[in-house]
Amino acid sequence: MSRSVTLRDIAEALGVDMSTVSRALNNSPRIRQSTAEKVRAKAAEMGYRPDPSLRRLTQLRWTGETSARPVSIALIKWLKADCPFRTQELIAPVRIAVESLGYGFETFCVEDYKSPAEAARLMEARGVAGLILLPSNYPSAWTGFPWARFTAIHLLMGKELPTGLSYVDQGAFRVMLDAGRRVAEARPKSAAICFFSPPSETPEGLQSYSAAVTVIEWWKKAGIACQPPRLFDGIEIMRQMAEWLAKEKVEAAIVPNAGIDAWKKPNGQPILPEKTKLIALDRRGWSDFAGYERQSDLLARRAVQYIDSLIRHGERGCPALPETILVPLLWVPGPSFPE
Repeated sequence: MSRSVTLRDIAEALGVDMSTVSRALNNSPRIRQSTAEKVRAKAAEMGYRPDPSLRRLTQLRWTGETSARPVSIALIKWLKADCPFRTQELIAPVRIAVESLGYGFETFCVEDYKSPAEAARLMEARGVAGLILLPSNYPSAWTGFPWARFTAIHLLMGKELPTGLSYVDQGAFRVMLDAGRRVAEARPKSAAICFFSPPSETPEGLQSYSAAVTVIEWWKKAGIACQPPRLFDGIEIMRQMAEWLAKEKVEAAIVPNAGIDAWKKPNGQPILPEKTKLIALDRRGWSDFAGYERQSDLLARRAVQYIDSLIRHGERGCPALPETILVPLLWVPGPSFPE
């Protein structure tokens, strides 16, 4: 059987240091893009495949453990009920990204165990080296979890209080600014931004609301009639939004999702006039709305690449300088905003 290609092989082929190869393959920002592309191209040409088991064997050598276990990355939740719609679609792409790098894949829910410590012990017994945390609806989630034993990051922000770990998240602030720019370029006489109330229960919501305040100022300077961001709560929130937009004769609006278009009057006619231009911040594939879609595959791949880099460098626990890596949402045109 042929010998596996190593970082040294790639370094010798290119005439560079092994550290340069390592940084390039781990997407380090400390290396020039042109160099990184050459290294990745040569690695692909030579058939390089990362082997997490080698990292585990190195750890065994230094710690004195007597048996090797497969190295795995686990996708974990705090509660079974946490954000099911936001997270379910991430499981498959995370698994694919994890296994493509040679790791085993596990899923855990901390709620299934007597304590976070017990959950951590089982994860260690299963050979889990890295944890990708899914967002939680519970502010005290992850309290008491022994981070120092693992490499860990968050994938998306929930209602949990800061843990000190790094995040891979969506750029909610930038998305709102982009949506506001598109509305301004359409030059409506009036416009509005609608939110579920309260908008700031999560960091993502706070970012989006902060950006909305900025957008409103832009619109005012452009001569577009508008009010402060409008908050809605209670039952049938999307119906409330539709009725308010129709009553105020708003020509263009940024709304949470495409569900606003489903509500009808008693006579079966849509509540919103057909000419109302709408942008959905959370557009789904079944809708013909203009708006933004979460790129689950890209989110998963970026999170796995990031945690792989941390595992390779032996970084555990909470970093001294937590990072937030933003993955943009995908703009999808619709009848109201065709470009």
